[in-house]
Amino acid sequence: MKHSQWYLVSVLVTAFAASVGCGGEPPPEPATPSTTAVPVAPTETAAPTEPPPDGIAPPDSGDAANHFLADDILFGASTEFLRGYLYAHPAKQLAPPGADGKAKLWDFYKKRELNTQHYWRSRAAKPDELAVGQLALAIELKDGQGVHRAPTSVKEAYETRWWIARIVSLRPRSEGYILVSGGYRVSPDAIRLLEGDTSPAISKQGKEDEHFVGEEHWFAAKTALPIKGHRYVSLAVPAKPDAPMSGGEGRFVLTTKGNILLTQHAWQTRKATKADLKKGQMVFVPDIKTDQTYRAPQTRLEALTRRWWAVKIDSTKDIAKGTVGVEGGYVVAVDALRVIQ
Repeated sequence: MKHSQWYLVSVLVTAFAASVGCGGEPPPEPATPSTTAVPVAPTETAAPTEPPPDGIAPPDSGDAANHFLADDILFGASTEFLRGYLYAHPAKQLAPPGADGKAKLWDFYKKRELNTQHYWRSRAAKPDELAVGQLALAIELKDGQGVHRAPTSVKEAYETRWWIARIVSLRPRSEGYILVSGGYRVSPDAIRLLEGDTSPAISKQGKEDEHFVGEEHWFAAKTALPIKGHRYVSLAVPAKPDAPMSGGEGRFVLTTKGNILLTQHAWQTRKATKADLKKGQMVFVPDIKTDQTYRAPQTRLEALTRRWWAVKIDSTKDIAKGTVGVEGGYVVAVDALRVIQ
């Protein structure tokens, strides 16, 4: 065979091997559970500024009850909300939508024009209309406790970044904040709601147990529980609390990233008892570790914003020490375990 033919065969074989995972270095092993850091504040790349069009400027004063924003202010973004958070800046419409559906806006934060299909009117939220599942606007301002607060001036309202996240828990309201996707804490008086939001608005909640898991919470995943190894799952709230799995499928608001999952795989759980601690028992474990032992959540923030994983117990020899072994060689504190109801 000619040299050029050998070369062609070699290239084809190499490409085929890569496509099926053969040859060279072995493929990486599936990710093992690890402690996930509490998210840092959103960041964004600065953009060049432009002089504003004539007559476009923030007002000299504003109403604190409306976060110092004028009634005609919109919030514009580059895309729709999917998960986590989405930047959306205060803006004023310069031209109505064209044939492509994009309107021309003046972005007060970035000080430049924005052409987008994604913009919303909003209003300051009233305390009695907040619900889990709603999309909420918050501003990138924090108090001394790290809770996102409301603006205190026109300058702050127009010249500070705002962002959209999904409300995932109202339980901390008595502590002065609500919890939104990404693990961020926001003062209720700092929340704005988007007009026309069609997200689920879930107000039903039950008692909370020692894991900070409420009776309304389920675990949800895209796929079934594992036969071997572990499978990541997320705490979630059903969009229809009175019929969570109607027809064998349900919509769930995930408390980690705030995205909505349509799935056939969701489970109600309870804290494990001594009778549950046996080899082969499927358990749910929080992805929180101290030294080499996975432990129970110590705060609501940990419980709702960290990943959990489903895995089977494979060793009970150290129950007297307060731990069990699970598949994969991991050690888990007994008081961290949950099982299917």
